[in-house]
Order: sequence, then structure tokens, then C-alpha cells
Amino acid sequence: DVVNKYPQLRMRLVHGNTLTAACVLNSLPPCTKHVFFTGCTSKVGRALAVRLAIEGKIVIMRTDSQERFDMIVEDVKKYDIEGGNAHENLVKANSMKEGAKAEVWLIGKFLKDVDHKFLPPKSLALYFCFPPPPTIRKDV
Repeated sequence: DVVNKYPQLRMRLVHGNTLTAACVLNSLPPCTKHVFFTGCTSKVGRALAVRLAIEGKIVIMRTDSQERFDMIVEDVKKYDIEGGNAHENLVKANSMKEGAKAEVWLIGKFLKDVDHKFLPPKSLALYFCFPPPPTIRKDV
């Protein structure tokens, strides 16, 4: 075990999901106000949605699972301080069209080719799924 063998290196081990979430958060422009998620109700996407809502970003989540969405809302409520309303930053989207005004799209599962037309021009699209999808549009 490298950590025990070389304690002077002061290493931290992180899970791949934690590292992915950190990379995504560090890639967001500071002026981001609206984030559209797809494929985001478990693991990395869930953690990102909670964090961004707490930071005051409007998080628009495209999910078919009302139950998972409600669980994320409850997670955010745990961090609301003294009657805060960070949970109100979470919005459940019923279609891809609802992401049209978001500056950033965080994509946790493949988009169908037809869904790419809803990505706003010049928006930032970050895929946090594996394997990464083929490039379909050059302007995002």
C-alpha cells in the first residue's frame, strides 16, 4: 500500500467519481447561472446537482424519475441554513427543450443526435459519462 509505505508524501486517495465531480466543477465558468443536466440523478450527477444548487445556481434536471429528483431536493434541503431556499434552485425538466437557456449543459448519458439541436450555440457542454460520445457539433 503506497499510502502507508510513504506517509511523508501526504497523498490523498480519491474515488474516480469524486475526481470527476471536482473536474466538472472546476471547468464551469464563474459567471454560470443556469446549468442543464441530463442523466444526473445518481452518483456524480447527483453530487454536482446538490453542490450547484447550494451555490445558488439554477439547476435544470432532465430526468424521468420523479422519485430520484425528489430525493435530490431533500438532500439540498439538508444544507439549507435557517430557512434557506437552495432547494428551490432545482427544477425538473420534462423535455430537452427546457435546457435552451442554460449556459452550461452537464451530460451524464449519451444524447441522441436529435437532442443536440437543443444545445444553445456557444454553450459549454461537459460530458461526464464514459465512454465519451462522438463529437456531433463543433460549436459547443
